[in-house]
Amino acid sequence: MIKVIITAESALSRRGIELLLRGPGIEIMASVASLSALVAELEQQDGVELVISTADLAHFAALLQQVSEADVFRELPVVLLAELPDPQTTARALRMGARAVLPAEMRRPQLLAALDAVSHGLVVTMPAETEAIISTSRSSASRTPALSTPTFATNEVEELLEPLTPREQEVLRMLALGLANKEIASRMNISEHTVKFHVAAILGKLGAASRTEAVAIGIRNGLILL
Repeated sequence: MIKVIITAESALSRRGIELLLRGPGIEIMASVASLSALVAELEQQDGVELVISTADLAHFAALLQQVSEADVFRELPVVLLAELPDPQTTARALRMGARAVLPAEMRRPQLLAALDAVSHGLVVTMPAETEAIISTSRSSASRTPALSTPTFATNEVEELLEPLTPREQEVLRMLALGLANKEIASRMNISEHTVKFHVAAILGKLGAASRTEAVAIGIRNGLILL
């Protein structure tokens, strides 16, 4: 169970994130509109693990500064949900201290997996933005060696009970997209019964109790790129 606080100026945005996150695996401790309200909640609530924000970069910088100024919140991960995250926005947010930059329209299984990864110490971005940042950083480094670049934290890879087969890895990636068994069966041209067999095998090999947990473990082990 990941305990989160949502901060967004728009009541509609807050409500949308609440509806997206509500369910097993997430406990919404509070949903606030301002920095002062966020700080007040952080001081009152016990065990908050993540802050999720939809602020623009200017307000996001202020949010990060506010959180980091208090020692008790200094290590609290902050996740930015952006309407259309691009490499520039992603890189700037990471340099500010964001632990994840994700599209606001992310489907629930992907978002839960990303939040789980962040709660375990990883930095999460979308593949296209990551590739663009790395490419730009390499190009710039050849001209300006002193340029600082975002770093991507990693955890030690967990030892799997048994390696996944290529077919199981393909099913796992589709689970990360939030696809139901019927949709997976259609895409892979196999029966739903076979999909259920693969899912059961994946859960067993990863030691996962649910599809969402399997996706989270897959991300931590590099089996899935969001």
